[in-house]
Amino acid sequence: MEKNNSTDASLSLYLLKPFFKGDSLANEFGFVNYYHSNKINRILHVVALPFLVIAVLMFAQLIDHLLPKSLPLKFSFVFAVLYCILFFLYDRRVGIAYTVLFGFLWWPTITFAGHLSFLHSLVYAVFILLFAQLVQFIGHIGFQLQSPAFRFFEATVTTPAFLMLHMLNGLTGYKEDFFKEIRKETQQWKEQLDDDKEK
Repeated sequence: MEKNNSTDASLSLYLLKPFFKGDSLANEFGFVNYYHSNKINRILHVVALPFLVIAVLMFAQLIDHLLPKSLPLKFSFVFAVLYCILFFLYDRRVGIAYTVLFGFLWWPTITFAGHLSFLHSLVYAVFILLFAQLVQFIGHIGFQLQSPAFRFFEATVTTPAFLMLHMLNGLTGYKEDFFKEIRKETQQWKEQLDDDKEK
């Protein structure tokens, strides 16, 4: 059983590594943690997560508007499933947590957006997205005291995965040994990135 888990982890890392700045999952999470080490910044990012999910689902639902209604599955549903699968590549419990979050928000969001015109739905989606990003930006500039890394895959997948894993660790002590490794990697990133700033 442990061998299968190790194989699964190796396969996940192989699939994710092209999108990493670091050379391992702990190293990549260490990089993310460097930009989210302030507690209030992390809290603001967590607060923004449901709004980001709603905005993403509303954008996906806009594509449903453009597709034939005779299709057996909505694009927004397929998109949500594929997005959640990405989180399973990082960690099973993280994947389950995001599946629950998307599952909880998918139906009310799609139902609400379905009663709006294409233009009104677009306006709502943009407004919710900008609100969520503003909350996160306040966390970075006001409390972390540095701008975010601005890497697309990290911002849309790796950082949300890290934040959920961090919450699970804080609430239940999940993967505490792994987080000790992450903190060591964070310190290494801090030394490297701080040196780069001084040059």
